[in-house]
Amino acid sequence: MRERLRLIAQQDGGLALITVLMAITMISAVVTLLLTQSIRQLEQAEFLEREDIVLAGTEAMLERYASKMTLDPLYYLHKVDESERARVCDTTGLPTTGVTVQPGNAWDSRCVDWTYVDPADNDGDGSPDWYVHPLLEGETDNGDVATLLEVVPPLGSEPLQISVVGRRGQQINRRMITAAIEIGRAHV
Repeated sequence: MRERLRLIAQQDGGLALITVLMAITMISAVVTLLLTQSIRQLEQAEFLEREDIVLAGTEAMLERYASKMTLDPLYYLHKVDESERARVCDTTGLPTTGVTVQPGNAWDSRCVDWTYVDPADNDGDGSPDWYVHPLLEGETDNGDVATLLEVVPPLGSEPLQISVVGRRGQQINRRMITAAIEIGRAHV
């Protein structure tokens, strides 16, 4: 019997070595496939995290504006919000026609038509300045959310349209939320 086993081992001709190498190659391929899949899932999770942060910040600015509208239903006619771009009055026949009002300043409530001016580059970094909430001031480079808001005044019985665009840091991925706010009397 020993003689027979020795004879089989000699006739092997490296078959055992080839079998072991094939098994190692197959295990390496499976490990590489699992590692590649894990890296893809990590990248997708990081992307979704960035998206969630931008959407949450954008939605927060929309809710902030809506809360100001709750306190003053004509807020959009009384003030240019800090997160809006500068407005130019387009209503004809007013002393303020053609006047540009910067964000955070009072607005002539008689001016019901306006256009927006592209944001300025006040910090000289080569890109327009976006609004960053004072609690996040100075954190934009670390990836906090900056926003721009636009208001479209209601025509007749249509609702007030608000659009908020958000971005995180200097990334090109921007997200926009648009909402309609009904202005009217509360029903009891």
